[in-house]
Amino acid sequence: MPTAKNRLLHCAPSFRYLAPDLKVLEAQFTANENVLYAKRNVIKKMQLGSQSVVVKSFKPPGLFRAFIYANVQKSKALRSYENALRLSELCILTPEPIAVIEYTRRYRLAESYYITRHYPHEYTMESVIHKIAASDRSIECPVQNQSVSILEAFVQFTFNMHQANVLHCDHNPNNTLVGEKDGVFEFAIIDLNRMRFKQLSLVQRLNEFVRLSDDPFVLSKISTTYAQCLGLQPNDCHEILMRLMRRRGRIRRAKQLFKKITGR
Repeated sequence: MPTAKNRLLHCAPSFRYLAPDLKVLEAQFTANENVLYAKRNVIKKMQLGSQSVVVKSFKPPGLFRAFIYANVQKSKALRSYENALRLSELCILTPEPIAVIEYTRRYRLAESYYITRHYPHEYTMESVIHKIAASDRSIECPVQNQSVSILEAFVQFTFNMHQANVLHCDHNPNNTLVGEKDGVFEFAIIDLNRMRFKQLSLVQRLNEFVRLSDDPFVLSKISTTYAQCLGLQPNDCHEILMRLMRRRGRIRRAKQLFKKITGR
């Protein structure tokens, strides 16, 4: 168990009253069995004082990267926290950031946690896109029509984010939570550590969508809706998006071949 002297806490001012609870978060996290995700990183939903929270424990980096994160660059957890604060200033929805806890040992980052308030949501964009791609489009279906409407609203949300000079950089469908408030769908983005804030070209904007789906109808709907947001012809965006999809396919096949050759 890391010692207190190696512990660094960044806490949002409005949640400083949770400091006593944050001191024992690591032990509670280990004991908690409400796992939302457990692959490279581990995400759990838990109770912290009066707050229902989600805690993301980042996989400890390798020795070199651990030294960099402790001394040169900000950790993924800290970047997530700071990016969330910036999104809040831009009125872009993301689960409300509470705190970051980092532990260092021998000048290296050992453990890091990012804590947010739990954001109640219906599902992620993954299930929305799956419903569209799996549906029979020759038959009118209310569920399909609703899913298409959600997709169009999501593209509008992404466009608004781009207009604010925000590039997610990991805009896969599981990184957008879908909620509903007063009959209107709303979107909250997660997994923020790769995010960039800068002026965006059209190619950079459309490249955000290549991780969402390979389904031709979904891609056509994305490019058409985004073109409408920009006041462009649909083909202007569709041709660029298809070119980016082909490039991603080549990169993916090259990676698979490399793994096959090296036995990884």
